[in-house]
Amino acid sequence: MKRHAFKKRMRLAKNSDFRAVLARKCSSSNGLACLYVAENYLNYSRFGVSVPKRCGSSVFRNRLKRLAREAFRLEQQNLPCGRDYFLIFTLKSPKKATSESPPKCGPYHSLTFDRMRQWLLDLTARAGKRLDRIQHDKTDGCDE
Repeated sequence: MKRHAFKKRMRLAKNSDFRAVLARKCSSSNGLACLYVAENYLNYSRFGVSVPKRCGSSVFRNRLKRLAREAFRLEQQNLPCGRDYFLIFTLKSPKKATSESPPKCGPYHSLTFDRMRQWLLDLTARAGKRLDRIQHDKTDGCDE
């Protein structure tokens, strides 16, 4: 069984790295998460996660980050190399707590590892197609 690593160099760590991915403006979303993609011209991909405070307690936010990083670690061999991926959890309309039901961290409460892994695959496929289309359009314009 092959062991998949998620080394420190494979993480987006610097603020400038995150800004560079956001500046590329190539993303895909499923309503609960948005994945930004940019080329990094390295022979490996890097991954970063952001979970806003409105998504829940620090314990729950860290759980979401761990799930996302683990999904990336296991799927990185299926993703194209040389790209930076930045996953942002977006909670468009947080559910208001009623007196009948206790707050349950919104729609992420029932998020499982398998669903996170599927999200990552779907979002990377859609964002990757968009990035390829943008790169193809740029090369077509340079030939003239």
